Amino acid sequence: MNIRNLNAVRPAWLLLLTLAAFPAHALRVGDLGHLHGIAFDSNAPGALLLATHYGLYRALPDGSASLVGDRRDDFLGLTAHPSEPGTLYVSGHPPDGSNLGLLRSKNGGITWTRHGRGHDGPADYHQLAVSPADPDVLYGVHGSLQASRDGGRSWESIGPPPEKLITLAGSAEDPTHLYAATQAGLLTSDDGGRRWRAVSEPGNTASLVHVTADGTTYTFVLGRGLLRAEDDGWKALYNGFGGHYPLQLIVDPTDPDRLATLTHASGLFTSEDGGESWQRFPAPQTPHGTAAAAGERLYTEYCIACHGKEGVGETAGAATAPSDQGQLAPALGFSSHAWHHDDEQLVETILEGGIARGGRMPAFKEILSRENARELVAYMQSFWRAREFACQGARHMNCDWKPATRP
Repeated sequence: MNIRNLNAVRPAWLLLLTLAAFPAHALRVGDLGHLHGIAFDSNAPGALLLATHYGLYRALPDGSASLVGDRRDDFLGLTAHPSEPGTLYVSGHPPDGSNLGLLRSKNGGITWTRHGRGHDGPADYHQLAVSPADPDVLYGVHGSLQASRDGGRSWESIGPPPEKLITLAGSAEDPTHLYAATQAGLLTSDDGGRRWRAVSEPGNTASLVHVTADGTTYTFVLGRGLLRAEDDGWKALYNGFGGHYPLQLIVDPTDPDRLATLTHASGLFTSEDGGESWQRFPAPQTPHGTAAAAGERLYTEYCIACHGKEGVGETAGAATAPSDQGQLAPALGFSSHAWHHDDEQLVETILEGGIARGGRMPAFKEILSRENARELVAYMQSFWRAREFACQGARHMNCDWKPATRP
């Protein structure tokens, strides 16, 4: 029986026992603030590891989060080894503000050791990639594009990274073959990053690229959505993230149909069908209270066509979307700025319409009552997290909210 099938028949009691071994309900995922990276947790099936300003956290499907280990570093570039479960690499900053270089964990992030300083280090690798073709080959960006041929212990400078780089990924066939997702499109290099050529059309931002150990390649291109490389070109998988722009994609090594992505707004989504459909992680709670429940029904009837499922915003390239991306209907959750307005300002916008984004927001005062508009606001707020409530309205201009995880 292969690993995937073995995972599928794992007894339910074993999964519950595994999860029970870790602290639950200590914090909520929404309390963690800005997220810098994600990985699947080999120590807790169903959980994600989240790199944050204040350490590495384990997030469970119920929305609870707990610190992994005892380090409170600002972790960046979190990357999993392509073939060794539990082996992770990370960079970033310790609390004193210096650079970490490259850290490695062999136990799923519980403990870390300095594995390399980087070229002219200690380095701070915001982009980090481990080659699936040869995991001893790593690439990172700290000033220049750097490469290591000995598992991260020593590094050399290759040259300038691609302009407006977002993410890096190595090929599964050749350790000198690289991909780069950039604001100018998807690029590839056949000589270890010295020269680059375009893969996608120039001008179409590619916000992520990921290559699995078996060579499956994914990218996200603005306006086209999530794509997977096939023999005859790129297959479109999903284009429903709305105003969220995925920056990192990971594939569960025990189940290639299970994917997760982290967006520019620290949104988390998971897929159980190879990327054909996606759900928020953790799943949104059922709206509490009579007003929010009524607002959900109104939202489905009047708002979802433009503002998207669960308020993710209008998706570039969707049938409803204008060609001018500056006129897309905004997200209503934490990824946009609806929470910059107080409740009554939001009510007025619903009733009177808006002039922003080309005046596409219609007035609903002939259809909805003021009470209906307040119900819609209550439902909209079910998408918000701790920061949005703490900093709503005029307070957002100088709100000093900090995640509850800060020591």
